[in-house]
Amino acid sequence: MEDDGMKAGSISGQLYNGQTSHRGWLIVKEERRRLFWLVYCLDRHLALSFNGTVNFPEGTFRVAAPLPEALWQSLENIDLNFIPAAHLGPPTKITGYGFFEYFLPLATVLGHIIDFHHMQNHPLLGQSVFPKAIHQIETLISQREQDLVELKDDLENPLPTQPVLDPFSITHPLSYGSNAAVMDSKKPLVIAYSSHMLHVFYILLHGKWDPISMIEDKDDWIMSDSFQACASHALSATAAVHQILTLDPELNFMPYLFGIYLLQGSFILLLFVDRMPELGFNKSVEEVCETIIRAHEVSVVTLDTTFQVYRYVFSTLAYNKTHKCRKTSGKSSDRCCMTRNGQILISGRRIKHGDEKFCLSTDGRALRMGWRIK
Repeated sequence: MEDDGMKAGSISGQLYNGQTSHRGWLIVKEERRRLFWLVYCLDRHLALSFNGTVNFPEGTFRVAAPLPEALWQSLENIDLNFIPAAHLGPPTKITGYGFFEYFLPLATVLGHIIDFHHMQNHPLLGQSVFPKAIHQIETLISQREQDLVELKDDLENPLPTQPVLDPFSITHPLSYGSNAAVMDSKKPLVIAYSSHMLHVFYILLHGKWDPISMIEDKDDWIMSDSFQACASHALSATAAVHQILTLDPELNFMPYLFGIYLLQGSFILLLFVDRMPELGFNKSVEEVCETIIRAHEVSVVTLDTTFQVYRYVFSTLAYNKTHKCRKTSGKSSDRCCMTRNGQILISGRRIKHGDEKFCLSTDGRALRMGWRIK
């Protein structure tokens, strides 16, 4: 998709047979850009959800970044001299609380992680790009974390209201009008959800995407530095989930997007739970699992995705493993458990690979009702 060179008065710019005003043309052009960037975000999100590659690789399009949210909301009335020069490519910095101001930079980082994940399996280039790529992506994640720190500082220590000098200010009186209170309540949610996603990004970068191979641990991954990084960020992600549940008990802020990040951040905890009968009961692990189980229980109601079965399996597995360690009898519930060969038992029924009901396949896909999700 090309965005540069599209000027008012050109053939591509005459969207209303040349009758539209310059302001109207700018609005339509910005709508087109925002539609593209929305598809871009969903492309990265779905690639993660279905373990696929991105359909819009970086460098294959020339589209300007969307306008700041405050400016976009006021575009029908604001002085057009405030509009900045177009910058091609997605924004690389979290600058505010609008969807494209925080989620688009996160989606860009996610796209790099997905590309790296699939590049690792390349027979020739996989190992050659490994160390440098990890460092570069970690730098991007660290920069986004710093962006959130700055947003949080601005939120906790707001500057006194000034006359309208900056059209991009989140408190611009023309920006939201009566929606200012709604935006204020949204700000902590943006920071909490974004923080959780960044911790999940670390897990995706260093960890295994297939929970079964992770639990089987045939390559002693649990002894590696990558596991230590994943474990640390899994705990931090859980702390972020706890904060999210405090701010948004019903997980209504981004119900169609949050499920996969909750899921990916929970996989590493399966390994903790699976080892608990061998290592003994751990109160901290139980508390972490209870937080995730609570989030899963809410998500089953709120988040209508194909990963609800995954969340049910984790919840029942975590519950039974933790409570088994607390029982002196050693008897475990038959609701759900995961065996060493990756088979799942639900309600006392063994579900093997290829079962028409549901299973976790070794390549991280789901089989449900005979439908393979690829």
